[in-house]
Amino acid sequence: MEFDYIITGKFKYSEWFFIQDLSDISQSNLSVVPPDKFLSGRSSFDNFVLGINEASKLLEFVNIIVSNAGKIIADSANILFIKHSQVFELDSNPYAESQMAACLHDMEIILRYVSYAMFLHDSSVIDGCLNGLCENYQSLGISYDLVIAAIQLMEKTTINIVNESISIAPPNDYSSLIFELSGYFEQVAAALT
Repeated sequence: MEFDYIITGKFKYSEWFFIQDLSDISQSNLSVVPPDKFLSGRSSFDNFVLGINEASKLLEFVNIIVSNAGKIIADSANILFIKHSQVFELDSNPYAESQMAACLHDMEIILRYVSYAMFLHDSSVIDGCLNGLCENYQSLGISYDLVIAAIQLMEKTTINIVNESISIAPPNDYSSLIFELSGYFEQVAAALT
């Protein structure tokens, strides 16, 4: 099969391409490149393959987090509620159920936004989960130290689950993604200090 042109274009942060038999293209956001000029040389092809591998690794990483979100939140919350049982004591604290429900709800939201930020490589996404977070905890009488402890537990649990679940490459290949993930959790915790 012979192709006349390879069409390339850019969309936001990624470059896409497709191969097509065409004789005329009129859209200004596309560029037409003869096949012999596209991916000229071995290094261009290697860069292309590297980009595909990095995208695949990122998708697997985020998918592990999303598919284990319930386990991450449950494990983190169990440790939090046991470690700080005096705060969540139902007999001595009439608001314990509301506080526990708020913690669980916000842990889910924080993890979801951290996943979004990971997928987009964009820390500004985190701002969406911070809106009203401080005020909510203040109105419920939950200390920021407790919320920061919950975030740190989620970070540790998430990293452990990701390390256990990685199948394509050894964990050291994911060190930059794990570092980035930690940065997003730390960004949320820093907003509460």
